[in-house]
Amino acid sequence: MSGVRTIYFLGIEVPYEARLSLRAMPTLESLDPLLKAIFAYMEGSDVDSSRKLQKSMSLDSTTLSALFTGVHWFVRMCSRSSLKAKALAAELADCKMHEPFIVPLLQVVEHVRARQVAGEATVVSSLPTLSALRWRLDVTISTSALHRVLRPALTMQATLSDGSTYAFHVSKQRFNELRYTAAKLLKDMQTVEARVPTIDLSEPVAKLKPAKTAPAGMLKAKQ
Repeated sequence: MSGVRTIYFLGIEVPYEARLSLRAMPTLESLDPLLKAIFAYMEGSDVDSSRKLQKSMSLDSTTLSALFTGVHWFVRMCSRSSLKAKALAAELADCKMHEPFIVPLLQVVEHVRARQVAGEATVVSSLPTLSALRWRLDVTISTSALHRVLRPALTMQATLSDGSTYAFHVSKQRFNELRYTAAKLLKDMQTVEARVPTIDLSEPVAKLKPAKTAPAGMLKAKQ
């Protein structure tokens, strides 16, 4: 690993393969074929074989492997970050990434983020929601052991959007725990939503210098 200095990206040490990819980028005419393959790989779609990529990019298998692993790491880290495109571009420039490849990489990041948000929305929409909640307060006046108890207990019935119904008894202590947990979850949800960046696909990298070419869509598998 001699000759490859230690650098950091978003506060994390850049792995060896990613550092090698930074060194190899200036020798490339275009990063588009590799970015298309990485996007298809992250989507779980068919990816062109390594031989086709080697031929289209005029690379040997070792260099292509390091480039794919390294660039994939940068795309994955950027897509997980809450930073916007301009801030990410500055971070990538600090890593000495080849400047003409920054905008195409960030455009792929925007597409990955959009897919992630759409996938999360699909999962959330597929889960049943609470349609109705009925409750009744019962008070235990006495038992066989005690003449005077006066212990309150809630009987609750929840109806979900899929038509299922659940009935359960809740003691005063458990009801207070339920109130606390529900309030905490709502607060945590608001905190998470505040951290998730708003993705505007109409202006993916509006304030950055546009690239001559940009990766479009995923690769189509060739038979």
